[in-house]
Amino acid sequence: MDIGVAKYQVNKHGDAYKILDQEISSEQYGVGFKKGNDDLKDKVQATLDEMQKDGTIAKIAENYAEFGVPGSLITEN
Repeated sequence: MDIGVAKYQVNKHGDAYKILDQEISSEQYGVGFKKGNDDLKDKVQATLDEMQKDGTIAKIAENYAEFGVPGSLITEN
């Protein structure tokens, strides 16, 4: 399950759940666009590429370090 949901369940139910130390799977997320809307797709991709290049994504991810976000980022295209 998503780490945020997992932490909520652990906090809510105490010892009924445990978060494992090792990662057993991971997921990748994407952004969807209406078919044919290449202008918007290209603008979003250019923005994401720039944010990756200038370190903005890494800086944002550090705000969620306790959830393992920085280590789970894809850093190459």
